[in-house]
Formats: sequence, structure tokens, C-alpha cells
Amino acid sequence: MKTKEIFRSYHESGYTDQYYEEHRDEIARYKAAKKAFDDLEGKPIPILKDINQEFQRVLQEKREAYKEFQEASRNAKEALIVRENIRSLYRAEESEREKDREKERGK
Repeated sequence: MKTKEIFRSYHESGYTDQYYEEHRDEIARYKAAKKAFDDLEGKPIPILKDINQEFQRVLQEKREAYKEFQEASRNAKEALIVRENIRSLYRAEESEREKDREKERGK
């Protein structure tokens, strides 16, 4: 039975709780579909071909954006590595300077 027929039967049953519980999912799908069509407000129903084209366009945009994200992510990781390397070098230089100062104090 299709959702429209189930909803019609639900209506004919006087909207009984028992019938609703038995067909809850179908009734919910019918109401969702009806709301989607009502929201069109006289606009033509989208053609599947157009929907598929739009989906492909959005999917392509997503793929391009993901490539950009991956590149930015790689750059960010590289920047973190460079930062840590610089900090490590700075700490090593500071340590060496401290040793030199200790040697000068010890003289």
C-alpha cells in the first residue's frame, strides 16, 4: 500500500490511535512529502535530471573545496613542524649560551 492510500485509510478510520500506531512510519513519510510539495507554493516540481545535475555540480564543488582543505591542512602541519624546529633550535642556542655564561662565571 502506498503512503497516500494508507493516509486515506487513516482518515477513513477516524484518525484512530490504533491505526496510527500500526502505520506510524508511512503516515510520517506521507506528511513529510505533503509538506515538501506544499512548500513549493505553485512552483513546478523539480525534474530529476535537474536535481541530478545540481547534485553533480555541488559534489564537484565539494571535491574542489576538499582539495583546498587538504592543501591548507598540509601547510598548517608543515608550519607547526617548522615552528617546533625553530623552538628546538632556539632552546639549543639558549642552552649553549647558558653553558658559556657558566664557564665565564667559573673562571
